[in-house]
Amino acid sequence: MNTKTAKDLMQACQLAREITRLQPALPPGMTPLSIRMLEAIDDLSKQQEEVRGRDLSRLLHLSPPAVARTIKEMEKAGAVRKAASQKDQRGICFYLTEQGKNWLQYYVTDYYVHLSQVLHSIDEKNAQTAVQVIQVLYQAMKGDRYNE
Repeated sequence: MNTKTAKDLMQACQLAREITRLQPALPPGMTPLSIRMLEAIDDLSKQQEEVRGRDLSRLLHLSPPAVARTIKEMEKAGAVRKAASQKDQRGICFYLTEQGKNWLQYYVTDYYVHLSQVLHSIDEKNAQTAVQVIQVLYQAMKGDRYNE
């Protein structure tokens, strides 16, 4: 890749960052990670009886303390509730509250249906290429030690 293309690519990434700021404002106490975690809890609960912290940690590639911290914030916001495991009373499981289900519907299901309609003019293949380029760029830059 030449220098100009590298610069153009990084400027496009800055623009992409601005695009994410155009998404709907989240409720107090909720973050983009909280919304991802709502979705993860919902997905896991469709596959297994109980959703535990280690399941979320594995699925979202987060440390257990990061999961615990986010769950605590989500619990304060009224999106999830904790309960003792039915299988092992020492274990803690997580469930979406009605508020959590409503937010999942609004911020994930409904929003991405709407976004797919807004972005209808973008060819599916081009969108997939953009996703792949961003993923490769992230991996390459994550391993780069230019600033150290």
